[in-house]
Amino acid sequence: MGPRCRCQGSHCSICPAAVLCPVAAKSDFLRPTRSSRLPPALLGVRKAAGIRGSTAASRGGEVVTGGWRGKDTSTNWCNSCDMQELGLPALSSLEEAVRDAQRVSLSPALVVAASMGAWIAAGLARLGGICGALLLAPAGARTVSKAMAGRSAGTAILPSEHSATGGYTINSTILVELEEASIADMMPAACPVCILHGDKDEAVPLEASEELLGQLLAKGGEATLRQIHGGDHRLSKPAELQVLEEELDRLILRSAAAVRNLTVCNQSALRLLYLWYGMGYGSMLLVDLPPPSTAMVDIDHFSERQKACCHEVFAKFKSQWFEEVCAILREENLHLRSPAEQRFFAGIRALLSVQTRDLVAQSVAAYADFFRRFDDPKPLSPEEVVQLKDTDDRQDAFLVVKLVPKGDEVKLKDSTERVVERVLRVFKEFVVCLNDIPSPESRIQGGGSGAKESSKNLWGTFLEEEYVQEAQKLIEQTVQFNMGNASEAERIYNEYTFLITEEERIKEFLKDSSASIPKYLEKVDALKAIDLRIRQQLPNEMRMQMVTVDCRELNETLRSRAADCMSILLEHVVGMNLERNERLCKSFGNISRHPPASEMGRSIATLLLLSPLLACGQDFLAVRNESKSAVGGCSSYGCSGCGRCFNAGSRPGVMCASGGQSGYHCPAEPTGNGDATYACLDWTFGSAAMRSGEAQFQQQTGEKVYFGVGTYGTTTDPQRGLGACYRLKVEGVDRDIIAQSVNTGWDVDGKQFDLQMGAGGTGAFNNCAGGAGSVFPGGKSSWGCTYGGVDTRSACRALPSKPSQASAMASAGDSLVRMCEYSFDKKVRVSGEGLAAGPCKYNPTLLDVARVRCPEQLVSLTQMQRSDEPGGFGFAAASRASGFPNAGGTNRCRSEDWGAGLAYCLTRMMDCLCAQADVNPELHVGNDC
Repeated sequence: MGPRCRCQGSHCSICPAAVLCPVAAKSDFLRPTRSSRLPPALLGVRKAAGIRGSTAASRGGEVVTGGWRGKDTSTNWCNSCDMQELGLPALSSLEEAVRDAQRVSLSPALVVAASMGAWIAAGLARLGGICGALLLAPAGARTVSKAMAGRSAGTAILPSEHSATGGYTINSTILVELEEASIADMMPAACPVCILHGDKDEAVPLEASEELLGQLLAKGGEATLRQIHGGDHRLSKPAELQVLEEELDRLILRSAAAVRNLTVCNQSALRLLYLWYGMGYGSMLLVDLPPPSTAMVDIDHFSERQKACCHEVFAKFKSQWFEEVCAILREENLHLRSPAEQRFFAGIRALLSVQTRDLVAQSVAAYADFFRRFDDPKPLSPEEVVQLKDTDDRQDAFLVVKLVPKGDEVKLKDSTERVVERVLRVFKEFVVCLNDIPSPESRIQGGGSGAKESSKNLWGTFLEEEYVQEAQKLIEQTVQFNMGNASEAERIYNEYTFLITEEERIKEFLKDSSASIPKYLEKVDALKAIDLRIRQQLPNEMRMQMVTVDCRELNETLRSRAADCMSILLEHVVGMNLERNERLCKSFGNISRHPPASEMGRSIATLLLLSPLLACGQDFLAVRNESKSAVGGCSSYGCSGCGRCFNAGSRPGVMCASGGQSGYHCPAEPTGNGDATYACLDWTFGSAAMRSGEAQFQQQTGEKVYFGVGTYGTTTDPQRGLGACYRLKVEGVDRDIIAQSVNTGWDVDGKQFDLQMGAGGTGAFNNCAGGAGSVFPGGKSSWGCTYGGVDTRSACRALPSKPSQASAMASAGDSLVRMCEYSFDKKVRVSGEGLAAGPCKYNPTLLDVARVRCPEQLVSLTQMQRSDEPGGFGFAAASRASGFPNAGGTNRCRSEDWGAGLAYCLTRMMDCLCAQADVNPELHVGNDC
């Protein structure tokens, strides 16, 4: 036997073309695997068994049944015999039959044709689409004439030994054309032809093949005839199939040299081939698929990217390539305006159609191969993904899908059905997108009414084609499987979904008048524990096979819901405390009137129980007088109650004038007399007021520092750091920062400082933007992440410059945009752009922290100063915070790691209006400072 076709990937070292085997009777399609790059082929059913196990397998092909549409392929297959093929319109002419065969071919083909299939093979050869032909008992003109002799009423009897009646009824339209045609005339002389014929064939006599051989040789063709002793029309015995294989191998070698001559049959075809391969058209794809290890995209971005690529390639082909083709053909000086013009255009149309169909086939293969990247039948489960270490390899993925709350459940934002639909829509659109490429014949000949409709466009690719269907099935199954696996991530959140609707249950709980403060605080502690577990145990993302499940926003939403519930509970506790304070004051007044011992004992006991909640300012918090000098406690003013002295030198809200609250612990919302807590916009890092204070401090002390305010997460200070100043040495920042803690927060780590800076993060209790009463105009989108805010300096430009009530900020010369940019310039915030964890996940590392005396210039802004101030402004061992100094940054800020906490981090915030979060309420940013 001759050498086999050796194929690796898309390269075949010997095969010049595919095997295309048309028959006019029952037919199968020899469908190749995509790796072999073999186009489809037609083969008679009676040959299918042998070819399937030998010749087809050796060429990387598989046999797929096809035939006359709508007819049973094993019984009475041709009662009406209106020739049809694979979902295409009914055939009424040989040209249509040839076109149907050509549709399933992707390149010049070697044809194996049995019986009446020889006519289709010859028709293909006439169109320039084949490079060799193996004809098995070809039914020549004698058979056609015999059938025509018995025709009546548009039908004819096609003789066949396989029919009980001696033949099949067939539409005679095709036979009329065949009777007027000649296989030898249609077959190019340069096309090698081998004829096999059994000497016992009763359907088609051996003489018919001998006559055909003579005609082929007479025109100078390369043709041979091999007579098979004892062979009938079937040629299906093992020995006969062995002969078929031998001759097919020989023909492959003979046609290797002929393939270029058949396709490059004129100068125009040669130039068209150079245009295709030399100018890069043949290497294009209709899809733009992300390689491994690239950034994840959601399904909408992925589908839009593919749509844009397909549109770009289509536009290039329909305009640039088509115009270049027409320019080449207009220079054809041999075939245009000659009797051979129509045959010339038919061949050119076949060549161009083969090229465009191959481009689609390449894209189908690329799309299918892309999804084969994700075909591991045993991908990691969500639980296994969560347990992966930082050093473990992650699964290959390209798609990101968010987990979001839907109703009272957690679901993937993009359902499996939606993702499958979008992926398949991309596939179906690019498969047919080149079907409207016109034939150059229609342009060069003017596309007039005389031009055939069939010649106006190149042959397209159809969704019904088998290799397209196979690829679609593979893609659909792969996407469904992986999306199903990704949806299992929802169960990781089963114990946290209650937070979605917890606020309603909390409000119902508040209606229970019998509940005690410890009961409320017990719920607060439970919510704090849940919040801590979310921070430490739930991942930001789960990278699974094909799909990365993004959990960031869901985690923030759940934490926000927990914070809302805690705020509601704590506000209720504060209200209950206020009522008890009023009762206590009345009871305390009775002590001076010498009540009975038992009553006095109860009053003293109550006072002792509530003293931690009152935390009087006369021990720790000093008021400011009109000259703004620090003094002792409230008692120096002769006030009757701690924290009730009106601070004449302060702005409204720094200390409470009335209302029963103590020290700086004022209402979260303004009261009728103006009492409220605020952290003003001009306290923001880099504001004009802050920079002016820094300059005055330098003039006074000779030290260059930055001023700031925020929250320090101390747990050892009786006032939780409120009013205390801390000196911060921050990695990468050119000066130390002296910042006053004007805020409290249960979620601030004990070694973390949360610095107020321009658009540093609205927090869970946003009042910065996006609401009817927000401080700043416009929507929330430009403010970046809820926690961390704007993450790049360039994004600062999208912020509003001034608040809705802009006069005070304008007169101060401040701009939110400039303050935002300033914080990036001074490196007190770090961008996550291009880094693994993404935006808002990176912060500078604290190198040293110590409590210092609050500078007079900073106190004049905040109007807060404690009476237990240290003596100086430098780092003193006695006043250093626990865990510092952090020499050389040994302990890194690991904010990018969700479970690592925020110790040693300089974080950022700009809570424009926060709910009260503890007995010490948080101070708030207002627009009236």
